[in-house]
Amino acid sequence: MNKAGEKNSTDNILSGIPEALPQELEQLLLENEHLSIRRILSKGHSAPAQGWYEQQDNEWVLVVKGEGIIEFTDHSERHMQEGDYCYIPALKKHRVKWAPKQEVTIWLAIHFPGQKLKQKKQARGQS
Repeated sequence: MNKAGEKNSTDNILSGIPEALPQELEQLLLENEHLSIRRILSKGHSAPAQGWYEQQDNEWVLVVKGEGIIEFTDHSERHMQEGDYCYIPALKKHRVKWAPKQEVTIWLAIHFPGQKLKQKKQARGQS
């Protein structure tokens, strides 16, 4: 919202997508000493073979739109589609292996201090 309380384009995670994305674009949406929230835009981007992320903070990432594959150093992969989310513990090496070239993938990444968390277990019968 702007100072007058009116909604503007920066209030919508799906708006303000650049036409050209020559490289992956990371935008800081909110940050304080305990948390950062970022929008990441990918369009056919992937990390180079030596380009592993090894962050000091935990990361919770959601695919808002599109899809992508996150790869880990143990060669496991997570193919994520719209609505999928995952938790990546601090210092766990990972990278984006693939994102489609024909559409923009919108990721929402939340980083928070590196401490162990209890993940909510799904009820039986849920996938």
